[in-house]
Amino acid sequence: MRSDENNLTTEAEKMSSIKRWSLIGIAVFCLLIFTVTGPMTDVLTKAFSAGPPVEATVEMPSGTVDITLNDYRIAASQKKWSEQTLGRRLYNDDSTESVLAYATLIKLANEMKIQIADAQLQELLVGFASQGRDAYRNFYRSQGFASALQFESQVRQSLRVSAVVELLSTAAVPAEQDILDVWAESYQEMSVQ
Repeated sequence: MRSDENNLTTEAEKMSSIKRWSLIGIAVFCLLIFTVTGPMTDVLTKAFSAGPPVEATVEMPSGTVDITLNDYRIAASQKKWSEQTLGRRLYNDDSTESVLAYATLIKLANEMKIQIADAQLQELLVGFASQGRDAYRNFYRSQGFASALQFESQVRQSLRVSAVVELLSTAAVPAEQDILDVWAESYQEMSVQ
């Protein structure tokens, strides 16, 4: 019995370190291959990809579009600026979902090639310009813009998003039951006891 134990120990010691490390490597490789799930491979692929990180993927009429981290940041700043400066509030919160929705609207405006006419821009800016050229210049500089062209470009972008919302809302035809539900909710009777 004692000789069998010595025999086993001797055989274990005879295994070279190269062979031992290669077996450990094969075992780890097998564990990785058979335990990594689809979402884990997506995370690993995104982590080692060369492009900017993708925040969301959206299905547009032209196909699948990625909203990158840069798109997300631009949408967040434009949404905040539009709400604070122009009073155009589309969402009641600053959640990730609302910023992603705003980024989606920007992508839709780009895809639909929506342009804002100078007359539409003038309508909105007439209040700013009516106070005089110096007041207008002071206003856009106080907003952090170096020129009126930069300020007006930002206003145009906000108007483009609003135009997409208007187009989508006019294209949506509510069902009769939806209209009745909204009416019933708006005109509920109260029972006082």
